[in-house]
Amino acid sequence: MRLWLNVFTQHLARLPAPVQRVGLGVLLGSLVALVILTRTYLFLGRFFDRLEQATLDFRYDLQINHLESRSTPIEDIMIVDIDARSVFKLGRYGRWPRSYHAVVVDYLTQGGAKAIGLDILFAGEEERDQDQQLAEAVTHAGNAYVAVYLLAADSTNFLYPMYQNPYKPLSPQSILPVSHAVQRTLYSAERIEGPFPALAQCAQGLVAVNTWPDQDGVHRAIPLVMSFANTTYPTISLRIAMAVLGVQRDAVRLTPGQGLALGQRRTIPVDEQGRLLLHYYGRGGPKGQTFRYVSYYDVYSKNLPAEFFAGKIVLVGSSLPGQGDLVSVPFGSAFPGVELHATAIQNIIKDDFLVKTAPRTTVLIVLGLSVLISILSLFIRPLKGATLTLNLMVVYFVVAVVLFVRDGLWVEVIRPEGAILLSYVAPLMYRYFTEERERRHLKRAFQQYISPLVVEEIIRDPSKLKLGGEKRVVTMLFSDLAGFTSVSETLPPENVCLLLNDYLTEMTDIILRYDGMIDKYEGDLILAIFGAPAWRSDHAVRACRAALDMQARLAQLRAQWASEGKPPLYARTGINTGEVIVGNMGSKTRMDYTVIGDQANLASRLEGANKQYGTSIMISEMTYEQVRDQILARELDRIRVKGKQQPVAVYEVLGWRGEMLPPDRGRVLEHYLRGLHAYRERRWDDAEAAFTAALELNPDDVPSQVYLHRCTAHRLHPPPSDWDGVFQMETK
Repeated sequence: MRLWLNVFTQHLARLPAPVQRVGLGVLLGSLVALVILTRTYLFLGRFFDRLEQATLDFRYDLQINHLESRSTPIEDIMIVDIDARSVFKLGRYGRWPRSYHAVVVDYLTQGGAKAIGLDILFAGEEERDQDQQLAEAVTHAGNAYVAVYLLAADSTNFLYPMYQNPYKPLSPQSILPVSHAVQRTLYSAERIEGPFPALAQCAQGLVAVNTWPDQDGVHRAIPLVMSFANTTYPTISLRIAMAVLGVQRDAVRLTPGQGLALGQRRTIPVDEQGRLLLHYYGRGGPKGQTFRYVSYYDVYSKNLPAEFFAGKIVLVGSSLPGQGDLVSVPFGSAFPGVELHATAIQNIIKDDFLVKTAPRTTVLIVLGLSVLISILSLFIRPLKGATLTLNLMVVYFVVAVVLFVRDGLWVEVIRPEGAILLSYVAPLMYRYFTEERERRHLKRAFQQYISPLVVEEIIRDPSKLKLGGEKRVVTMLFSDLAGFTSVSETLPPENVCLLLNDYLTEMTDIILRYDGMIDKYEGDLILAIFGAPAWRSDHAVRACRAALDMQARLAQLRAQWASEGKPPLYARTGINTGEVIVGNMGSKTRMDYTVIGDQANLASRLEGANKQYGTSIMISEMTYEQVRDQILARELDRIRVKGKQQPVAVYEVLGWRGEMLPPDRGRVLEHYLRGLHAYRERRWDDAEAAFTAALELNPDDVPSQVYLHRCTAHRLHPPPSDWDGVFQMETK
């Protein structure tokens, strides 16, 4: 398995990232489905079935509430109830003579009952005339079905297994023609208890009245057929339904787990043991008013007109506590057993069944949900995945409830819900041990050089850090300390390191604040990139703002260092915007994210060009075009850096546009710009006058000093006629 997984993941690694995630989701989802299905069906089946039954009971309860809100009593099936009133009027039930039942059967027959089911065990012979009266009543009825009980042996009470069926010769018409192979799948009894022989012979049929609950004692389904000693009996519900529908014994075909066919009329869905999942219509009992209950005493005493039972299916049984005929159902614990049979009969004759989805359907649901959730969990963050998982679990459960309550479809809940949950957990564990480990590695590697927001962007799309580059317009910032070599020679090495680390830490924090990336440190030089690896459309503005904040912070540090007896530091910054190749450069085992290209070299040259003009921040014309609306700058010159033929205009960054400059500074700029215009038109006298006026206001304005010196030189040695005003830089 591990070898197969390794091969699979190696193949996935060659595909695009989204395809990789989908493929991995399919793999993880399939494994989750395999685990869920094998564990729940092969090893923990009983436990999961109990959980599923609990959810089914909840759905039953909701369905009953739904039905009771709009249902009326079912009149086609009546229950003659041996109730408390009957016992009060006729005496203790155990002492009733069988002639009472004969009177009831005769009266039901007189009224024209369609079928009579006696959910009473008339075991053993009693007084001869009483037995004969009952047998004659049943014979006269011609549609009365008498109960038998199919039981397990109980040797502790001397109830040993029976190997012959004593009722087979007495009532052969009661036995269904079912193959031995099918019989082996049914509930198989070891003993049979039934009526006295005369009654067995005259009954229209002997019917099993066992209800056979689930392992937790709750009746959710009822058997339709049961076997004993190589014979198969229908239950009272099936046999009466067959009679009402006119289905003969030889037309019955049972396929366990699929259905019980009643000829061509209909097929009853049954489980592997031939049980029908009951579709209840109410909470049961005389007060439940689901079926029409009439007191046994009223029938015996003929308090009701006989015609009241005309065309009705009549079951005779008991709702009396203590008679052992109250059972547990999904929504209660005192449901009359006779009403279980009435419910099953109504289900069959009205073709009104609850249907459980086949196991293969559950397998497909589990597989589909597992794959879907696994794929989605690989595309979204864990917290969102948890929210999605919980919502989907709720939605699935609601859908399952609605399908059961409205459509009578039992869709499994526990296995699919377990699949949903585990399908979230499996990718989460995978991501924790793989992707999250990679995330932590990336975060540790880059958080010192890139702002946390940018790190998160890279983590969301690690493909940005693959070996190789792309062309992109970015802004590069070079910053270097002026004369740091001389400063370092005056300090012990450890003090040099401490001073430099303080400086680099402060400057780095500012760069990261503007989402810049530290490309590299070279001694006291800082190279930063704005607009990569995470794109920012205002990368040029961010670089200029970072440069201004760096100068302001360095001024504060100089004051602090002066109080500590440390030497002052001054920095020069060059900024350029242009198209470069940006990406990871190096080998597959060691790489650096950096930029290469002429535009990067130009930024480095501008940093050095600051020395010529006594400036701190110099930007190229490409950068200026992107920041002119937000940054205040003055044009310094048009220069041609060493090794390049194409000249470039350069500017000094003075501050934020909109900031109030000191009045003298503003007038200095006016004189300077007037002098620069005159200089480029070769009006040396006007240029000298303007630069001199600027220097009178600010003697330390180095650009004015530079141009004043150039004016003097050009007057003595005029430039050629094709002079374009470009200054050639001779040093880097």
